[in-house]
Amino acid sequence: MNDVNAEPAAAGFTTRVLLDLTAGVNHDTIQQARDELRRAGVELSGTPVVAEAQRQREGTSRAHESGKRR
Repeated sequence: MNDVNAEPAAAGFTTRVLLDLTAGVNHDTIQQARDELRRAGVELSGTPVVAEAQRQREGTSRAHESGKRR
């Protein structure tokens, strides 16, 4: 978990993470971080980007594009 996000909540400030503007490495660590942030009192909004899914989409797109050029 990123303490930068949890510290303000622990100090009593209303804290919100806009997940649409974040990127995680994989689903397991994203879920773990979300659970920890919720327990710390941080409000979560949106859906995070998953870097591995993004790389897969980009790889598929590049493979598709390179196939067009041949």
